[in-house]
Amino acid sequence: MSRLLLHLCCGPCATYPVPHLRGLGYDVTGLWFNPNVQPEAEHAQRQASARRYAELAGLPLIVLPYETERFLAATAGHEERPERCRRCYRLRLEETARVARREGFDIFSTTLLISPYQDLLALRDIGQEAAERHGVQYYGHSMRRGYSQRGPLARQYGLYLQQYCGCAHSRAEREAQLLQSHNPRPAQRAAETLCEQSFPSREASRPDSMGDEGRRR
Repeated sequence: MSRLLLHLCCGPCATYPVPHLRGLGYDVTGLWFNPNVQPEAEHAQRQASARRYAELAGLPLIVLPYETERFLAATAGHEERPERCRRCYRLRLEETARVARREGFDIFSTTLLISPYQDLLALRDIGQEAAERHGVQYYGHSMRRGYSQRGPLARQYGLYLQQYCGCAHSRAEREAQLLQSHNPRPAQRAAETLCEQSFPSREASRPDSMGDEGRRR
């Protein structure tokens, strides 16, 4: 049985990929590495949710330290989408591939592949590049068919459901969208203020063009 290291972006997004990948015959272990999530309290809440799901699912989980400075360095000067998101993907998938190689896994993947709000083509390409650099395989197939189950399963398991992707910029964009529907004029300034509050020191989706069924390489 092939050992697969699955990067978990959050607890709710793991609820479909874990049983799906197990059903394909993989021995799945989770990896928590999300330095993009801001503020730190939000990161702690999401990590606790991932730990809870891992315990309920009997999923071994590797938890890496919270190093948000790595995300800030990776995206400095590239705060706009889609480049910000691509750099975020690269940071997390490179680390997952590195850990997979070090710990003797055959293949790695990410729960980001379940989301219709993430760029599947970028995730596929960046993941494959990381796989080739580290000498492991990459499962980069869409798992979006399970997205509709995410919310109900998260509530069933008592998991925290976040309201924005992760970084302060995505939080600001989400808040601006909400404000725009009520009062368009101050929306942009409100978004800038949220970024300033989260970073005082200082996701473009594409059509689902990839199949859902896995294959071993």
